[in-house]
Amino acid sequence: MQQKADAVEEKCPHCHHELCDKKRRVVRRVQSYCGKVKLSRTHGWCPQCQQWVFPADLALGLREGSSASPMVQEMCALLVSKMPAEQAEAICLRVSGLSLSRSTLGREAQRQGDRAQEVRRQLVQGPMEVPAPSKTKALALAPGDPPAEAFTLVIQIDAWNIRERDDWGQTQKIRRQDPKFDRWHWVYTASCFRRRRSRK
Repeated sequence: MQQKADAVEEKCPHCHHELCDKKRRVVRRVQSYCGKVKLSRTHGWCPQCQQWVFPADLALGLREGSSASPMVQEMCALLVSKMPAEQAEAICLRVSGLSLSRSTLGREAQRQGDRAQEVRRQLVQGPMEVPAPSKTKALALAPGDPPAEAFTLVIQIDAWNIRERDDWGQTQKIRRQDPKFDRWHWVYTASCFRRRRSRK
């Protein structure tokens, strides 16, 4: 974790602007799968975004206000989604040897749930915000910084036939007006995301 944190550029992770008033070697204690570790990283002010940022935190998947590593965050969310936090506490200790309190398990699971709801909200609202063709082309041709690390682009595409139910009890009436009326429709969906490649 420390080697990866040291390799992160001292730039804003959101706009890639150079940071000002940098403070190096700021210590953060992280609860990892291997136990508690101390992590040193750079803290700086982004004049573009007008906020203080820790570039290494985003690269390592460390959430603001959380002391858990990404694997511990995932473990908490998975356990609490299957059982109460009181039971998850004992199972976590038995299976992984990691001592996490029920409050920590519940808090981290809540963070993951809130984050999932925010991602879902963005996905639902995203298709409604279609930019103009000229803007889309400009975005596609605009030069950008290369990804900070290697990744695999995953694209999933599927389609299925669904039967929509609206205008209850009006099917025959509507079909008399429109003989081609059909409640069955094809739905096409796709999802694209980046998957980090593990470095061994």
